[in-house]
Amino acid sequence: RYHLDDAVIPLVSLRAQLGLEDARDARDAGDAGQVVVVRGGTGRTALHVDACLAQRDVVVKPLPRVRGAMAIANGAT
Repeated sequence: RYHLDDAVIPLVSLRAQLGLEDARDARDAGDAGQVVVVRGGTGRTALHVDACLAQRDVVVKPLPRVRGAMAIANGAT
């Protein structure tokens, strides 16, 4: 969990979500790395990341479903 603006939002490790080796526990976000807060249709989520190189405001557009394709991305910008 991550506290932001008087709210508690879920905190997940991006490394773990991507299945990378040595995925750090998202609860240890204070150790190394940074937290990026993203907002989607179901609310906000905090992603524990290794580093942030820049900050951008973007609009994510839904991707069309491709028959037989893996559902690894829901949108693109």
